[in-house]
Amino acid sequence: MIEINLLPEDMRKKEGFSLALPDLPIGRTIVLAFAFLFIAQFALLAFAIFQASRVGPMSTEIEQLKAQSKEILRQKSEIAAMDSRLKDIDALTARRVYWARLLNAISNSATKGVWLTGLAVVDAQETVQAPPKPGQKPGAPTLRRYRYLKLDGSVVGQGQETAYIGKFIKELKGNPVLSDLFMDVKLASITQKKIRDLDVYDFVLTCQFKEGVS
Repeated sequence: MIEINLLPEDMRKKEGFSLALPDLPIGRTIVLAFAFLFIAQFALLAFAIFQASRVGPMSTEIEQLKAQSKEILRQKSEIAAMDSRLKDIDALTARRVYWARLLNAISNSATKGVWLTGLAVVDAQETVQAPPKPGQKPGAPTLRRYRYLKLDGSVVGQGQETAYIGKFIKELKGNPVLSDLFMDVKLASITQKKIRDLDVYDFVLTCQFKEGVS
């Protein structure tokens, strides 16, 4: 029998739409999921073991580098200390040679009737007023520091004491070693005293060092 639906299109009953999914094997899916998880965990474990195997040697190398660094720093410190000691020795040796030459030159400059009784290095200072430039006011005074060698001595000359002292000063100024060291040698003071029947004159000389010499 043929059925004819005479209802309008908008009033007709529409058939429902259904999506048919194929039947999936649940057991196989679960097995595959567990297998995937197992492989992933094994890969992570292998990677962790590999990283751990690398960390061990790297830690050893780091410790070795630290030990080498400490040894290098220790050697550098020893070298620096040795270099400092060598410089001190050189400076001391140079100073000894310097003073040996100085004292020898003074001894060679000693003249008849003169006895040296002492010497000392003295640090001194003085106020210096710079000369004014043309048309300008004098500048502010400055403090100049200098060093000189103080020579104490005595002379006996039976009336020729001052001549003996003057000759000694001339010899000091004419000595080639001392002329390189001193910029000026002058008589600072002279006093008379009597020892038994002799007239003795004590004198003081100041020998000013050149800049940067002493």
